[in-house]
Amino acid sequence: MRGISRRRLLRTSALALAGVVAAACAPAPTAAPGPTAQTAATEPATQPSRVTPTEAPRLAGKLSVMIWGSKQDVDEVRAVISGYESRYPEVTLDIQEGGCGPDYAACKTLIAGGSMVDVFVPGNWVNQSMIRDRVLLELDPFVDRDGLNLDDFYPAALNAMKGMLDNKVYALPMGYHITVIYYNKDHFDKAGLPYPPADGNYTWHDLREWARKLTLDADGNDANSSSFKPEDIKQWGFWTWPFNSAGYESILLAFGGSSMSVPDGRKCNMEHPDTIRAFQFIQDMIWKDHSTMTPQADQENAGKYRFAAGEVAMLQGAHWMTTIINDQNPGLRNDVAAQPREKAGNATNVFVHGWGIYSGTQAPELAWHFVKYVSTEGAGPEMGLIPAYKDLALSDIFLKRPGEPEHLKEAFLDPASWPLCMSATMFNEKFAEITGPDGMAPAIEMIFLNEKPAAEALAGLCEKIDAIMVS
Repeated sequence: MRGISRRRLLRTSALALAGVVAAACAPAPTAAPGPTAQTAATEPATQPSRVTPTEAPRLAGKLSVMIWGSKQDVDEVRAVISGYESRYPEVTLDIQEGGCGPDYAACKTLIAGGSMVDVFVPGNWVNQSMIRDRVLLELDPFVDRDGLNLDDFYPAALNAMKGMLDNKVYALPMGYHITVIYYNKDHFDKAGLPYPPADGNYTWHDLREWARKLTLDADGNDANSSSFKPEDIKQWGFWTWPFNSAGYESILLAFGGSSMSVPDGRKCNMEHPDTIRAFQFIQDMIWKDHSTMTPQADQENAGKYRFAAGEVAMLQGAHWMTTIINDQNPGLRNDVAAQPREKAGNATNVFVHGWGIYSGTQAPELAWHFVKYVSTEGAGPEMGLIPAYKDLALSDIFLKRPGEPEHLKEAFLDPASWPLCMSATMFNEKFAEITGPDGMAPAIEMIFLNEKPAAEALAGLCEKIDAIMVS
């Protein structure tokens, strides 16, 4: 495949999802309860770290907090933190910017060097490994003592911050992304097509039909035309992330399949007939229909930027896409719809940023006080995310914020209660291993590069994945 090196793909695809999500966006000594710094980073434990709170938090002292993301992300998080500082001036906060949160390796470096912060922002793509290694403090004792109502958070976002094996809470969700369909109204109008129903009341096969009609070559022929030239496409009907779970996992779930077993994520499900059928559906949209951008075209200029430029009619994206559109083409007539249904119903994946506490902190009470405040009454729009705290998400602060899509609530809030709104099933404690070059990556690349049909590419994969899970 010209333009994409398999060696390069094998090296990068294991970290592709963290890159997609993260790009949108005084040292604490080790405490007596919980593991030592080195143990927390390197040795899995049979029981997660737990602190039993015995008194109300002292509203005085020092606390180190690490945040991450783009400049806009950081500015938004700092605005929320400043609210805490204004209300509790007796607390001194040391705000740092760094990679600990989206990247577990960055946290390990801090821990090994004795400079790990008290509070940080883990993503649900790495938090299960942190829970396994006892890096994140269990929050249930604090939640129970203070009577915090967890129903105030969207369940899909909260569940992503729980341990997959013990169902305990290890971070309070700051906010979430879910995969939705962005669409260009002008392209739909020109093709004479109805807009996708905002509530997801359409099918993936409907979307496939629309994508063919919305894909145009330089002569204006759509992908259904006998005169269509797939080598000269000027407008694609659809884009989804190549090689990345964000571009296939929710489709697999809707078709009745998944990467790993539902809901526990412990066993490989890549050879299930419905998983194979879904992968072949994606492969055919790219290479048979020519209605979905190829990985090569995406490498030349990513689909998210092509959508903003009007070169893509429909895009499987998340709320960060609104920021890109507003920055690059604020006049673009676009809207959003919840993702379509298939055999198993409507499905979408959730990607969550949470406020977590390092298990080795010497200020667990103060850290909890901070985390609880910035996650609930002090929460604000942050990092381009959908607020996980319902009071904020349903307020005019968010729903009537300038520049938001018309059907914001139907596409981004209502699907958060779908049964199949969940973390990607491979987001377990061995996510990096099972999605890397020794796991799923080569098969996924063969599908997206059209090197083998989905069934052949996936054959024998589960033996490898299941061996990794038990190793």
